[in-house]
Amino acid sequence: MKISEYIKSNLISIFCQWALILVINGVLLASTNLEKSTADILYLDLLMLLIFLFFFIYGFLREKRKYGNLRKCLDSNSSVDYFLPEDDSYYSELIRDIVSQKTSENLELVSVYKNDLDELNNYITRWVHEIKLPISVAELMLENSDNSDIEFSRKFKGELERIKFLVNQVLYAGRAAHYQEDHMATQFSLKKAVGEAIKINAYFLMAKNIEIATGKLDYTVTTDEKWIVYILEQILNNTSKYVQQDGRVEIFAEETDKTIVLHIKDNGMGIPPSDISRVFDKGFTGKNGRKTSKSTGMGLYYSKKISTRLGIGLSVSSVEGEYTEFQLSLGKFSDYLNVTKI
Repeated sequence: MKISEYIKSNLISIFCQWALILVINGVLLASTNLEKSTADILYLDLLMLLIFLFFFIYGFLREKRKYGNLRKCLDSNSSVDYFLPEDDSYYSELIRDIVSQKTSENLELVSVYKNDLDELNNYITRWVHEIKLPISVAELMLENSDNSDIEFSRKFKGELERIKFLVNQVLYAGRAAHYQEDHMATQFSLKKAVGEAIKINAYFLMAKNIEIATGKLDYTVTTDEKWIVYILEQILNNTSKYVQQDGRVEIFAEETDKTIVLHIKDNGMGIPPSDISRVFDKGFTGKNGRKTSKSTGMGLYYSKKISTRLGIGLSVSSVEGEYTEFQLSLGKFSDYLNVTKI
């Protein structure tokens, strides 16, 4: 609290004090029955001013101590609960009542928004599962058709696979919002998880005749297998978009003292230096993404988000025109007590 603010909030009190001094001076000067001198009146005025000044400074310091930290919390958007005034004055009780009421109102709003989001998430989940049926029917119709146009069938199959991938991405995006309800740590084979991710992207990789060269992957890791497969799936799908025809992807792991680092390196077009720091940003497609028109900018965003919550390091390095390499640092025995919560 500034002294100017204190003066502004106590103008009536200050005015009354000065008015009292003037009234007393007027009474003394107008009284003919009292023996007084100008020096006596000035002495009395000085005494009253000192008393008023003492209580003015005392009041200012008291209110500054009482409300100063509260103002700092408001200015810094910090929690005010700890700094609420604890005395029994009317204004202190009023402040506590206002904060309590606003907290209750905000909790009610949060509850309403959470219920709305849960309903939307449940609807999306049902929609994803329902849309898979007509997609499967379309695949069967394509396989059983007598269409002699091989190129048309290939393109149609490619679009179906892309639809399946995007639908699956929507499902996992909904699950990511409720990560704590869909998380289970297990020990599993890293090689098996990599194999599942490759299988999911098999069509996109084979469409470009991309070679998958796997190195040593015989490691057992402890984390959530489903989410690791999802992260690998997104990375490989991203790779299939930006690697040229007949490209190559190397997948191997190496062990350090505390972690197992999985490397996924391709010989694609690489990432421009201006884009490398924004690869995991929400909705960011970059220079290459705008060229291909196939990127949503969400896959790697959710991958980074989930890896952070799993306590796993996910990073990328690249040289434009040469390669792009993703590194996934998996703890041998993750400390899930420190996993980031939503």
